Amino acid sequence: MIQFENISKWYGKQKALDTLTMTIPEGKTSILLGPSGCGKSTTLRLINKLIIPDEGEISIKGRSIRDYRAEELRRSMGYVIQSIALLPHMTVEENIGLVPDLLKWEEQRKEKRCLELLDLIGLDAEQYRSKYPAQLSGGEAQRIAVARALAADPPYLLMDEPFGAVDPLNRESLQNEFIEIQRKLKKTVVFVTHDLEEAVRLGDRIFVLKNGILQQSGSPADILSKPANEFVRDFVGPDRSLKLLNYYLAGNFTDGTDETDHPPAPETPELNAGDNLKTALSLMLETGLSSLPVKGVSGRIHRKTIESLVNLKEPRNPETEE
Repeated sequence: MIQFENISKWYGKQKALDTLTMTIPEGKTSILLGPSGCGKSTTLRLINKLIIPDEGEISIKGRSIRDYRAEELRRSMGYVIQSIALLPHMTVEENIGLVPDLLKWEEQRKEKRCLELLDLIGLDAEQYRSKYPAQLSGGEAQRIAVARALAADPPYLLMDEPFGAVDPLNRESLQNEFIEIQRKLKKTVVFVTHDLEEAVRLGDRIFVLKNGILQQSGSPADILSKPANEFVRDFVGPDRSLKLLNYYLAGNFTDGTDETDHPPAPETPELNAGDNLKTALSLMLETGLSSLPVKGVSGRIHRKTIESLVNLKEPRNPETEE
């Protein structure tokens, strides 16, 4: 758990953060969301002491970060930025091994970790381990940047607009990879973005900032369905109920019927349990089907179920309902 208590930060006469108080939960993805200049990246840099607050206290599991040496703190935190920053003269394997090198890992352990991470991010190890950054696409390079941040298995992962410079198709692919990685690893992630759909799709908790002041925090459903003030309401937009479809996963909304004796026809498209309801509804509209099977769980998801969610004023969360 990372705790901010009345944090303020100035750059000259400009106040970047104003008495910020918030709690970042452990093992979850927390999103810092807001327009440019709202204090998102400043907040992120404070966590690993790249900058120091002018007022207030930041603590990790009850220990003030002022009591940490900067090197000790940063080695417990993976860091991914938009510009990727892979070292061009090093291979993929050498880039991934940067922090393990600093920690003086044995060569065999470093190699094993590299192979594990390339598999985790969906890249063939034998094909990619000896490549240089100039030989990678933008999406591939960003995957390597994530692998490098995870190399020493840090408990915390800081991500500053990591997919912002990637084209839309690769961005969606990277988001899917991130969802799967986080489902397996359950790191404490702090993720900066100005993209509401990305925040809703990836976040367990969202912190909305404006001019260095926290406007609202809560689950994606809370932010979309119950905006706390006019700024948050305007920021999420009038179509916020539709954006909820990015938050809900198809696997949580099947009808539960057992279809093992009646498998779908070969031409019927299937959804993954981790696909969101926006994807499900789009596929139904494209195919004209009123329901689709979901791989990995029992039953189908129905179009009428999705449409009823869009019309709800207070959307339900199937994971917390009894």
